[in-house]
Amino acid sequence: MNLLRRADVWRLAAMAMGIVCFFVASGHIFIALVALGLAAMGRMLVGDRSDRALPRWLLNLLVLVASAYAGQRSLSNPQDTVEYIGTLLAWVQVVKLYDKQTPRDHAQLLIMSVFTVIAACLTSNAIEIGVALALYTPIALYAILLHQVASPQRRVRFTNPDTPAPAFNARSLAHLRASVLVMTTLGVLGAGVVYLVLPRGMGSDMFSDWSSPRAGAMSGFTDEVALGRPGEITESQETVLDLVLLDETGRNIGSLNRSVLLRGATLEHYDASRGLWRRADDAAERSETVWPGPGAALSIGPSIASQRYVQRITIRNKQHDHLFTMSRPVAVAFDRETQVRLRPHDHVLTTSRNGRVTYSVESEIDVRPSQALRTPRLPRLFGEGPIHDLALEVLAASDIERDPEAHITRHDRQIARIFERYLQTEYQYDTFLEAPESDEDPMEMFLFRVRRGHCEYFAGAMAAMLRSVGIDARVVTGYRASEFNDIAGHYTVRQSNAHAWVEAQVDEGLWMTYDPSPPEFVSALHAPRGGLLGRLEKMYEAVEHGWITWVVGFDEQKRTSILGLDAERDGARFNISVEWLYASRADIARRLLQSALWGVIAFGVTALLGFGLRFVWRWLESVRPGLFASLLARRAPRSGERRELAFYRAALNALARAGVGKPAWRTPMTHADALARRDPALASDLRTLVELYYRERFAGRPLTPDEVERAQRSLGSLRTRLNGTRERTR
Repeated sequence: MNLLRRADVWRLAAMAMGIVCFFVASGHIFIALVALGLAAMGRMLVGDRSDRALPRWLLNLLVLVASAYAGQRSLSNPQDTVEYIGTLLAWVQVVKLYDKQTPRDHAQLLIMSVFTVIAACLTSNAIEIGVALALYTPIALYAILLHQVASPQRRVRFTNPDTPAPAFNARSLAHLRASVLVMTTLGVLGAGVVYLVLPRGMGSDMFSDWSSPRAGAMSGFTDEVALGRPGEITESQETVLDLVLLDETGRNIGSLNRSVLLRGATLEHYDASRGLWRRADDAAERSETVWPGPGAALSIGPSIASQRYVQRITIRNKQHDHLFTMSRPVAVAFDRETQVRLRPHDHVLTTSRNGRVTYSVESEIDVRPSQALRTPRLPRLFGEGPIHDLALEVLAASDIERDPEAHITRHDRQIARIFERYLQTEYQYDTFLEAPESDEDPMEMFLFRVRRGHCEYFAGAMAAMLRSVGIDARVVTGYRASEFNDIAGHYTVRQSNAHAWVEAQVDEGLWMTYDPSPPEFVSALHAPRGGLLGRLEKMYEAVEHGWITWVVGFDEQKRTSILGLDAERDGARFNISVEWLYASRADIARRLLQSALWGVIAFGVTALLGFGLRFVWRWLESVRPGLFASLLARRAPRSGERRELAFYRAALNALARAGVGKPAWRTPMTHADALARRDPALASDLRTLVELYYRERFAGRPLTPDEVERAQRSLGSLRTRLNGTRERTR
């Protein structure tokens, strides 16, 4: 394989890998296959044949349309700007394969490939992208080095296609490969040292955090329950979060036989006109703001000496305000300082921070009443109507009566269990539902007509029945963690694990959890995959968990622990040197903006001057051909150039005046070979002059008087032939 062919192969490999890497990062694997197919088709149809290229106006139109689309989408969704830019770069590379390829185009394709991979890294932090980056880096380096070596020969062949392809010996290729290996190794080692030493989160307030890309897996969690939507629920196996469950002593108590409910939102109000369970209107006003620092747990609620659990949670790509906890949180700690809002009346935690979020939370499971946890009574719902009648009928079957005006009664815990068991046994779990009839309440459709539904219908129906008899109850949405990875010791929570259940106040300040969905169906729905595939999946997820924990989620606490530092003393000592950077970030941002603006203005002025001078140059050449060549011919020899070598400069000027001047990138002997097809005698004279020039200029041997005379004769012969050519042209 010759040098040019080898450079083409590795350049195309870098481009293909960059395109695949980006579309995999953005979750569009099918589009990646389409892009690769179109790229391969363009390479086969066009290749190095400029006569097969598509019209330039058509290609420019395609790029213009793609740029306009990316710009419009970026304005509509600024948070996804990186993804749109990466998509544009990927498609521009595909389009350029249908264009006439020049050495400059090859360099542009390599540059766009590098920026496409950067966009992929900013779009997703999945382990697949890390592996792809590790493979792409040496491929791209090798392609860039081959391009640099092959560019001069490619320019020659671009001007003269008949020039034979240059060879490249095996030793030179071995040197190139060794250079790539050394650069990659040094880059990895340097990046590793910087990654270990640099404090976590530094600059995240001014710049985007790589560990928190916004694109990627989106959770199936919702902070509203909208009933009455027809069709089948689509399940996704995308991982949402990882959970490590510990007891108070720090012992991992997760197991294959234990499921955990992670609450995210509580919904207290029901809008019958829309079949919608939502949070109370004043929920945001009743929130308190706290600022947990990195590492240290901050107390956020009263502790009543109940059973306590510790949850270490990593949300891989948070897209909403809610955090997830077991039961009632009493303390929370984050990987970096984070603003958190706590709603004391329902113990819900929220934060506006998105992307990857890692935190530890301590929760207490309440088992007895407490005046310290007493909350205002919820307004009564469904005080009359078919749901109220059904609730009374179910209670009458158990010989229980309840005063709907009473806040708490001794039967409330028993009533909640009766409603839970009634729904579990009398109704069927189904992920496919039909639409309610006109003016039909979706909950009444579930309870009285179809008698089947998913967890949101069961939870909504139980909350409605409890509220109809005067018991405070709310729908809770979150996740059911049941897929325990015994290899890594954590729960994997997926989009398909989104779940809804009920919390009811059955005593003073005592809210208990009830899940009215049929347990056998719920367990089957959330059960992990078994067999060999399931085991392989667990092994992969264990590796992925390690990647997120020790690479993506490598926080300040882990850094100081590995380096043997004191987090507070040494962290503060290091950060004091960059404190001015944070304190003056507004001024820095303003200066950067001003610098960018002046840079754009300077670039525009320089470009206008350059185009103006080029226009004047071409206009003068058209008015008086050979003007600049004759001026150059009269100048003195270059500094350090012997006068005996002036014949070579005179020959170049004569060629330029005749319109067959040597391009700056072409070697003198190659130019003589190119002229041989036009006038062999003219090429022979030029070869003689070049050989004599090389002998003096590079071999360092002064020319003899006979050689100087020979150079003058060849120069005279060359001028005569060029003058004859001009006369014949006229």
